[in-house]
Amino acid sequence: MNNKRRKKLEIISIEIEQLNNRIQDIYDEEQECLDNMPDNLQGSDRYNKAEECCEHLEESIDLLSEVIDIIEEVMS
Repeated sequence: MNNKRRKKLEIISIEIEQLNNRIQDIYDEEQECLDNMPDNLQGSDRYNKAEECCEHLEESIDLLSEVIDIIEEVMS
C-alpha cells in the first residue's frame, strides 16, 4: 500500500476512533442513568429499554474498535 492510501486510512481510523469515543460517552451517560434508576423501576419497560440500549451501545463500541484494529493491520 502506498503512503497516500495509508494516510487516507489513518484519517478514517482517527475519525472512527473519535466517533467511538462519542458513543462511549453516550454509553457512560446511559449506564449511569440505568445504575441510578430507582428500585421500583427495575424490571419495568423503561429499565429494560435502557438496559437494551446499553447493550447495543456497548456492542457498537466493540465493533468499531475491531474495525480500527483491522484498519491498523491493513496499514502495517
